[in-house]
Amino acid sequence: MPADGCSRRRLLAVAALPLAAALLAGCASEPPAVPTPTGIALPDVDLSDPDRNGLEYLDGPTALDSVLRSVRTATSVTMAGTFTELLAAPQGSDVQPEGRVLGVSFVGTASDYSARVEVEDDSGVQTTYVRTSGADAEITTDGASCVSAADEAVTRFAPLLSPPTLLSTLLRSGDAAVTVSTGAVVEGGPGEPDTVELVVGDDTSVVGTLVVSAEGEPRPVSFTAADASGRAVFSFSQWDERASLPELGC
Repeated sequence: MPADGCSRRRLLAVAALPLAAALLAGCASEPPAVPTPTGIALPDVDLSDPDRNGLEYLDGPTALDSVLRSVRTATSVTMAGTFTELLAAPQGSDVQPEGRVLGVSFVGTASDYSARVEVEDDSGVQTTYVRTSGADAEITTDGASCVSAADEAVTRFAPLLSPPTLLSTLLRSGDAAVTVSTGAVVEGGPGEPDTVELVVGDDTSVVGTLVVSAEGEPRPVSFTAADASGRAVFSFSQWDERASLPELGC
């Protein structure tokens, strides 16, 4: 398939999902300013664990703002996730069959990263690799080409290739209709941090659940969301760890 045909197929697959369509709608504008978190009522805080970040003591919107601000200051992250399209249920059934699937994996920083984007549908799997370093980028589909990092061949995948923007868009940051509630701390397993759940919803349903570290910086561990047209599942790890990236072949 010609490269421009692949591009149209990928964009159509993303736009088919309301959750993913929101990503494309938000990528042209700057993210909203994040307010400084309000103070925490000290009498309510358990100070026995110095590693805790106190996220569970914040109200939902303030906690979410704190998480998004922390994400924007991160130097590196490894992210993987999928969007799965859900089709209309056949007549007489309440089970929705799966449609197209968009998958993305990302490692690095906002300006220096390596990523893979896959779209799977009835015709097979289309895979695109993107590698950027500063102002330069290499994008590979059927063949490799070197372009500017600001080239449409790269930016058409935004905000999938920016974890802060992806999270802000999926979580509808700044949307007054969105509600956020903060859960209790959940103890982590061996080698895992304790976590807090942030449940994000609107007037009609739950938009998604964001699991965040309750220790140190409040960085996301996972995000899940679903509606009648699709579902999204993302995981995040290795925050601020130096990434080993392939050489740019340009």
